[in-house]
Amino acid sequence: IAMREKSLEVIDAAMASSDELRIQYAARQSSISNAYKKWIGQNMGLERFDAVKKKKQKEAAFLELADTKGNSEYVDALESLRKLHLDVRPYQLARDMFIEFYFYGPQILNFTRRVDALLAAIESEEPEEKVEDLREKAIRSVTNFYQDYDVNTDRKVFEALLGPYSEAVQKDLQPEALDVFHKKYGGDVEEYTDYVFSKSVFADQAELLKILQSGKAKKILKLQEDPAHELSASFLAGYTTDIKPSFDSLTAQIDAGMQIYMKGLMELYPDENYWSEANSTLRVTYGEVEGCIPRDGLQYMPTTSLDGVVQKYIPGDREFDVPERLLSLYESEDYGRYGSGGTLNVAFLASNHTTGGNSGSPVLNANGELIGLNFDRSWESTMSDLMFNPEICRNISVDIRYILFIVDKYAGAGWLLDEMNLKEK
Repeated sequence: IAMREKSLEVIDAAMASSDELRIQYAARQSSISNAYKKWIGQNMGLERFDAVKKKKQKEAAFLELADTKGNSEYVDALESLRKLHLDVRPYQLARDMFIEFYFYGPQILNFTRRVDALLAAIESEEPEEKVEDLREKAIRSVTNFYQDYDVNTDRKVFEALLGPYSEAVQKDLQPEALDVFHKKYGGDVEEYTDYVFSKSVFADQAELLKILQSGKAKKILKLQEDPAHELSASFLAGYTTDIKPSFDSLTAQIDAGMQIYMKGLMELYPDENYWSEANSTLRVTYGEVEGCIPRDGLQYMPTTSLDGVVQKYIPGDREFDVPERLLSLYESEDYGRYGSGGTLNVAFLASNHTTGGNSGSPVLNANGELIGLNFDRSWESTMSDLMFNPEICRNISVDIRYILFIVDKYAGAGWLLDEMNLKEK
């Protein structure tokens, strides 16, 4: 969460400074912030309902019952799981921080991989035609990358994340290339960042393209010694050799232990309901359209309408601007057959248990009629991946009437509706 927060602080500031950067980083900002907000919401819900305390109580009761019944296999399995979770912790942290730094942090590291196929072909003395094809692909890839890249913003992201990364991850699980940072630069984040970005040609579009366009093998192979490329390669190599094998081995043992623990739960508590193994199958969840009170003094109503959209309207704002056409339809209450009582429903809450991947799922009423499309959960509901609580867990769906209104009245594509079998009441 802290790594994402630091990235967002830099990117949000950059986006606010110019329209060009706002456009360049819009998609990346959204990608980074979605998980960040989800994790915060998860923690809020789990803390409010004492999830950890309840899990501990359940484990204690399980151990006592298993011991009473003489099921030493189950006692041993749970005790083993506790040790395994402690053993995997440094590798789990190193893995998570690698993902955050390498894939969601500074783009320059992942960017250097775009020339790897070309470098490998030159080193292995592949046919000239293949090398030339890869060289042209690399040039196109580099050119496309720079369309949505700002080196100053990326430099600030690198500087903001390097400190937290190096402090959190064990030294022996950090990439070898960071020895330069620790030894030569004494852990000085600013100086090391300056070294990487001032010396790396990957931070200079013109210089990088010049090298690639030269077609000279020796010159291109020199990219392997580039500080950004070296660091990137070292991150990947370190993850592959020092982190992943231990993490995979320990998590495999945890999975095996969980199977025994799950077997024990089902045997010792036969009257409880247990989930099915439903991976790769069609799933149906059910609930009711209903609001909730997620926190003291805060109430979520079951439905929202176009009134709420207009109430949040901020002209020119990247999140809350409203198209003129939609405002015009609202002011004239021209909702066609989709509105009711002078209003137009936009979304609704329901107590369905949803998770990542459910976006776009159809929402049906008791008669099997399509009434909406699921697309999100309320902030506090993100905890349902770990603990479902019917008091506050709510999924969010867009009302099918609003979808049809947008297609027909707003977009003027009513002819699409002629192809549908719409049922009205």
